Amino acid sequence: MSLPRFVMLIKSNYNNKYLRYMWEHLQDSVEQDLLQFSEENVESPYAKFEVEMAKSESGLVHIRCCYNDKYWVRLSQNHWWIAAIADEPEEDKSKWSCTLFKPIYVDSNAKTVRFLHVQLGHYACLWMIDPPLDACLFAGSENPDEDSCDVCTIVDPKTLSIMPKHVAFEGNISLPRLLVLKSNYNNNYLQLHYIQEDGQKQGFLRFSGEVKSLIAKFRVETARSGNGLVHIRCCYNNKYWARSTQNNRWIVAKADEPEEDQSKWSCTLFKPICVDTDAKTVRFLHVQLGHYACLWRATAPFTSCLYVGSKNPDKDSCDVYTIVDCKSENLDQDSCYVDHKSLWTGIPQMINNNNNNINNNNLCIIL
Repeated sequence: MSLPRFVMLIKSNYNNKYLRYMWEHLQDSVEQDLLQFSEENVESPYAKFEVEMAKSESGLVHIRCCYNDKYWVRLSQNHWWIAAIADEPEEDKSKWSCTLFKPIYVDSNAKTVRFLHVQLGHYACLWMIDPPLDACLFAGSENPDEDSCDVCTIVDPKTLSIMPKHVAFEGNISLPRLLVLKSNYNNNYLQLHYIQEDGQKQGFLRFSGEVKSLIAKFRVETARSGNGLVHIRCCYNNKYWARSTQNNRWIVAKADEPEEDQSKWSCTLFKPICVDTDAKTVRFLHVQLGHYACLWRATAPFTSCLYVGSKNPDKDSCDVYTIVDCKSENLDQDSCYVDHKSLWTGIPQMINNNNNNINNNNLCIIL
């Protein structure tokens, strides 16, 4: 058996979760860029890795994280944690920054494998430690783990079952599984914006994108309860649309799991309502409130953010959106390489021009 050449998923035989890149932590946090067996979603962009064969010796590989385009390597000279931080492969075994791993097959039929860190001579293992580093990848021992915490199953994403490309709903509307939404009011695309609010960072949704991009891509999931209802998940941070708090009606990408209890403010159910089949326009009704999700004409930093403000359709069509199928726009590819750096280019910030200081209450961090 050989490892998939392009993209693979790595599933722990110990906790049955997929290895993922830990993207969401702060830049000064030790767990930034580590790899953790905590992902359950096989379509997560943080769980894909690419194998590259070593040039110096057969049977050795480099492993690259598809999300940030970095290679597996020790976190530092003083650490045995494995992180996705190396810009280039390194085959000098005398260097702590060596990126070589040796796959050692456990069961070829089941596609199970251990990864030996070549420079240390230690197995890369799911490490049982207290949070936040629990289940992270650690090259801790020269011997195989007695609980098989170092045994992984290699999964080729192409062998996984594929869901239908479109989801049909009442009102002669068919939503693509992957879509981009364009406002019929300001002609901008809905995309993820992180806004600092009351000391917490929230993944607001704002109609401000002039071009279609990865931060403007959303996945539609049919509700288990049916009835033409859906959950909508932001592909960039893998969170579901939900109200930001019990006391307000901003819609943010923050929910880890779908919630179908309509008595709860955290309910993530939406009802797509067709406006014009030919024009592919739609409204989304927040089921728990019974209000339409609308581009809200608010002051900065919430300008054009998504808000469930009214039970009636907006007279200016601020709640009407054109559906763009990601497949037709080449945004649905399961590509390994994502030019993550380009998403940070030219990022504006909300600046208090009166005193040239950042206003922390209105800081808008745009991803």
